[in-house]
Amino acid sequence: MFAMPWQPRANAEARSNAAGTLVDLAGQFGNVEYGATGQILETSMQGIYVPTYMMEQNPGLKSVSDLAKFKDLIKDPEDPSKGVVVNCIIGWSCQKIIRAKWHAYGLGDDLNLLEPGAAAAIDANIVGAYQAGEPTKLVADLDLTLLEEPPWTQECQDAIDAAIEAEPYESTIGCAFKATDVHAGVYSGLVERAPEVTEFLGKMFIGALALGDLAAWKNDNDKEWSEAAVYWLTNNKDVWTQWVTEDAADNVRNALAAEG
Repeated sequence: MFAMPWQPRANAEARSNAAGTLVDLAGQFGNVEYGATGQILETSMQGIYVPTYMMEQNPGLKSVSDLAKFKDLIKDPEDPSKGVVVNCIIGWSCQKIIRAKWHAYGLGDDLNLLEPGAAAAIDANIVGAYQAGEPTKLVADLDLTLLEEPPWTQECQDAIDAAIEAEPYESTIGCAFKATDVHAGVYSGLVERAPEVTEFLGKMFIGALALGDLAAWKNDNDKEWSEAAVYWLTNNKDVWTQWVTEDAADNVRNALAAEG
């Protein structure tokens, strides 16, 4: 099981918007299926995920707080008296947030947090455990279910924001991550300097499901992200040609033909 590793810098974004330095492009050029143009992701659902098969085999496991009762199923090989959950990468906001919530939920006595130093290490831990039939790869590839947490409130968010200012990141309140989307944003000066770039970024939309499928294709075929980009552009010409001028589309088509 593991914590999904991403959390937007909401406070920093709010300050940027208030100062007028950031222009939010989401929705400026219309809506598309599942979201709006200018969105990077239409939904970002974070939290603690477990394999669906684990929940099916253990009906009492429904929430994050239930994890302590099942610590023997996820024993920490370095500390067999406790279970272990894979957290976000060290230094990421979500790593600190999960730690803060761990304290609020009182899980530290029963469950350790394994905090890898890089994304590849997260993948290795999760995939290895899943394939071994142990709880814990990415939601796009594996059948995982999000565990319940208390509903998000502003009071809880304020407590967590205060807790992650300094170690040991201990919050008095824990709750679910706020459901959010991810937008494309540009420096306000770019709008006048390069309107064609702004319009391109404002028209882009791929979506979480398509990005998940692309990530799975990359991993299954042992490809680099540059190769995955060529693959996606080659197979989705009806999508990206709506974002660019006809001249730009011709240039991309010629470059793809040269790659092939």
